[in-house]
Amino acid sequence: MTIGQKIAALREQKGWTRYRLAKEAQTHQATIGRIETGERQPSFDMVHRIAMCLGVSLAEFDAGK
Repeated sequence: MTIGQKIAALREQKGWTRYRLAKEAQTHQATIGRIETGERQPSFDMVHRIAMCLGVSLAEFDAGK
Protein backbone atom coordinates (compact mmCIF):
# COMPACT_ATOMS: atom_id res chain seq x y z
CA MET A 1 0.00 0.00 0.00
CA THR A 2 1.38 3.41 -0.94
CA ILE A 3 1.49 6.37 1.43
CA GLY A 4 -1.32 7.97 -0.57
CA GLN A 5 -3.48 4.86 -0.24
CA LYS A 6 -2.81 4.78 3.50
CA ILE A 7 -3.81 8.42 3.83
CA ALA A 8 -7.00 7.79 1.84
CA ALA A 9 -7.88 4.73 3.95
CA LEU A 10 -7.29 6.57 7.24
CA ARG A 11 -9.24 9.57 6.01
CA GLU A 12 -12.17 7.37 4.97
CA GLN A 13 -12.09 5.56 8.33
CA LYS A 14 -12.70 8.93 9.99
CA GLY A 15 -15.51 9.66 7.54
CA TRP A 16 -13.68 12.75 6.26
CA THR A 17 -13.73 14.14 2.75
CA ARG A 18 -10.58 15.29 0.99
CA TYR A 19 -11.82 18.83 1.56
CA ARG A 20 -12.03 18.29 5.32
CA LEU A 21 -8.54 16.79 5.52
CA ALA A 22 -7.13 19.60 3.38
CA LYS A 23 -8.73 22.20 5.61
CA GLU A 24 -7.39 20.54 8.76
CA ALA A 25 -3.89 20.13 7.25
CA GLN A 26 -3.92 23.69 5.91
CA THR A 27 -3.45 22.74 2.28
CA HIS A 28 -5.55 22.47 -0.88
CA GLN A 29 -8.03 19.72 -1.64
CA ALA A 30 -6.25 19.11 -4.96
CA THR A 31 -2.99 18.50 -3.08
CA ILE A 32 -4.63 15.80 -0.97
CA GLY A 33 -6.11 14.26 -4.11
CA ARG A 34 -2.75 14.19 -5.88
CA ILE A 35 -1.08 12.61 -2.85
CA GLU A 36 -3.78 9.96 -2.53
CA THR A 37 -3.61 9.05 -6.23
CA GLY A 38 0.19 8.91 -6.21
CA GLU A 39 0.55 11.86 -8.57
CA ARG A 40 2.54 13.73 -5.94
CA GLN A 41 4.86 12.61 -3.15
CA PRO A 42 4.24 14.52 0.09
CA SER A 43 7.02 16.23 1.99
CA PHE A 44 7.88 15.06 5.48
CA ASP A 45 6.18 18.18 6.85
CA MET A 46 2.98 17.38 4.93
CA VAL A 47 2.95 13.77 6.15
CA HIS A 48 3.47 14.99 9.69
CA ARG A 49 0.57 17.47 9.41
CA ILE A 50 -1.71 14.85 7.88
CA ALA A 51 -0.80 12.31 10.59
CA MET A 52 -1.56 14.84 13.32
CA CYS A 53 -4.91 15.70 11.72
CA LEU A 54 -5.84 12.04 11.40
CA GLY A 55 -4.69 11.27 14.94
CA VAL A 56 -2.08 8.69 13.98
CA SER A 57 1.68 8.44 14.44
CA LEU A 58 4.17 8.80 11.63
CA ALA A 59 4.86 5.07 12.03
CA GLU A 60 1.49 4.44 10.33
CA PHE A 61 3.11 5.56 7.10
CA ASP A 62 6.19 3.36 7.40
CA ALA A 63 6.90 1.78 4.01
CA GLY A 64 7.27 -1.63 5.64
CA LYS A 65 3.70 -1.68 6.94
